[in-house]
Amino acid sequence: MDHFRKDAIARESGPVPGGSGSIFPGPFSRPSQDPRKAGAPPGFTFLEILAVLTILAGILALVLPRFVDLRITYLRTDAGRVATLVRYLNESSDTRRVYYRLGFDLDSESLRVARSVDGKKYKEEPEPALKGIKLRSGVELVDIVVPGLGKVASGEVAVLFSPAGPRESFILHIGSGDSMKTLSFNPYSGRVKVEDGYT
Repeated sequence: MDHFRKDAIARESGPVPGGSGSIFPGPFSRPSQDPRKAGAPPGFTFLEILAVLTILAGILALVLPRFVDLRITYLRTDAGRVATLVRYLNESSDTRRVYYRLGFDLDSESLRVARSVDGKKYKEEPEPALKGIKLRSGVELVDIVVPGLGKVASGEVAVLFSPAGPRESFILHIGSGDSMKTLSFNPYSGRVKVEDGYT
């Protein structure tokens, strides 16, 4: 009998404050959530996006000039390497009485050297330092101008350095982006000249 009276009193008294059915907030009640915001993915504010773009612009301002300077340095270095190789082959053909063939591969951006004792049968240069040159990344052989062939911008071209008889002159253009170097060889004076620009 007492059990039924307690249940009746509980039903008449209504929900306990702070309970699940109470309209009065209690210490254990949960705050109501806006159904429009529930489950919505977080976004970025305009100021956050602007801050990220500003940081990226600062990084590019620091890195890009160094990258451009590096390409110009590579171009200058490779032009000097090619000029040194041409001078050596020209002088060595006289002193060693050896025929040299310098091949320009304009597709792979490389130079290869072969030698011959009679000017007929050529073999790859055995000395590692003289086997050839592979241009650095970003530097390319733009074209080469050789008498009898004219301007060649693709494929392979070879010039000969012989201990007897006339040698071939040529003009080689090496580039990196908008920067250019012109390398010219004069077989009569043996001079190799490197100039800025495309001439």
